[in-house]
Amino acid sequence: FIVSRGSDEYTSIANRFHHVMKGKFSTITRIERVQNQRWFLQYLIHQESFAKRLHCDTERRLYHGCPEQAADSIIKTGFN
Repeated sequence: FIVSRGSDEYTSIANRFHHVMKGKFSTITRIERVQNQRWFLQYLIHQESFAKRLHCDTERRLYHGCPEQAADSIIKTGFN
């Protein structure tokens, strides 16, 4: 799903990315959100489990830039 350039989601992600990666990139060409219901539900279960076990928020935003062919492969088969 391509995140619309004018949306709050886009602005929030772009601002955080600029803050963390300042001087380490040239342009954001687009922001995409991978929407896979099965993996999202699995994420929610793990998120809840970590919160119960660790009693703190361990979640971090990670940014990944790559060629389109690599992104397509990740979307189809995951990071495995």
